[in-house]
Formats: sequence, C-alpha cells, structure tokens
Amino acid sequence: MISLEEISLRFGDRVIFDGVSASIESRDRIGLVGANGSGKSTLMKILTGLVRPGSGKTVKAAYVTVGYLPQDALTTAGRSLYREAESAFIDIVDLRSHVESAQGQLSTLAPESPSYEETLYLIGEWEERLEHLDAYRLQSRIETVLLGLGFSLDDMQRDTAEFSGGWQMRIALAKLLLSEPALLLLDEPTNHLDLNSLRWLENYLANFRGALLIASHDRVFLDSLCTRSE
Repeated sequence: MISLEEISLRFGDRVIFDGVSASIESRDRIGLVGANGSGKSTLMKILTGLVRPGSGKTVKAAYVTVGYLPQDALTTAGRSLYREAESAFIDIVDLRSHVESAQGQLSTLAPESPSYEETLYLIGEWEERLEHLDAYRLQSRIETVLLGLGFSLDDMQRDTAEFSGGWQMRIALAKLLLSEPALLLLDEPTNHLDLNSLRWLENYLANFRGALLIASHDRVFLDSLCTRSE
C-alpha cells in the first residue's frame, strides 16, 4: 500500500534515518516506540509528504489516502463544532449544496422547459449519490464520534475557537476518524484524553478498516491495538 525505500535523513551532524526501508499494508497495526527525538514524528511527516528525506523515496498506491494527527493539532475557529466535523465529508457537503441550489432554481423554471427536466434529472442523480454515500446517517455518525471523544450535545453549536488546546486535538482527531483514510497516522493520540474517551478510541480503532501507525508512550494502548512494533 505504501512503502519507504532507502530513506536517509540528517539534521546537521545528527543522523535521523540511514537507509531505512519499510512497508505498510492495508490492514497493518503498527506501533512506533522509542525515546523522544528518535524520529517517530519525523517518520510520520515523511509518510505524509510534509518532510522530504535527504535520499530515498516514499512509494504510495494512487488509491491510498493518508490521515495524520500531529502532537499539536491546528487550531480551528469560525465554525460550529458540528460544522467543523462535518467538513470531513466534503463530497457530501458539496453534493448537498448542489441539490439545494438546484431545488431553488427549479422554482424559477417553467415545468415544461428542457432546463426544468434537466435540473430535475441532476437532482435525482445527486440524491442517489448521497444515498450511496450514506449521507442520511451523517448526523448520527458525527455525533457518535464527537460524543465518544468527550464532547456533549450542548457543544455541537459552539464555535470551535471556544475550545482549548486539548479539545482542539480532539476536534482534529474526530475529523480524521470520520474521513476514514486508508492509512491513519496518530502521534501520541492519548495525550489529551480522559479515561472514558481513551477507552472509546481504543474500541473504535480496534474496528477501523484501514491501516494504523501509532506513536505513543502508552504501552497498554499500543499493546491493545498493534500487532507490529517498530
């Protein structure tokens, strides 16, 4: 699915990787262990393309999508918590926008006109696509993940700017889980989770259909999920 071929990288005189090769397959569960500064986060950034190695290359199949949670998630603002989580489903959001726009346009067209018939046909096509994407369960899916990560129903309409750094990390994690990438890279995902959210995440990832690469100092968490360690 994705592989590293003879990766080398150094920062000044410090060698981070020297001719490293590895591969990740579609159902792998890999735990990254090592001391701080040993290159775990850098390896994830190489896999995402955020860092280029000094030599060697990353080979990724065209169909592979990669989701990455850094230790310090980006801060979000300007949208409600629910809308921010919903943005993980950009295809569904765009299709819904097309349907709403076309439905508004229908009221301006004569029913006997070719434009009316064509617009009606497009609405039908888009609604069929929405059904295929399971769009009608979208709210349930979003709320399940947000509630699992410790948010409340009262939080759903709060602006994301109101949430502190630890909760911002949970927002970023929720969006990644909802987007369901083929490969999920998690860098210390348990740092800001309480016990209930940690247990929920553990259960969710146990049923995740893609590949997992997790860097964590929580060995119990890694042992419960991972079948390989690097």
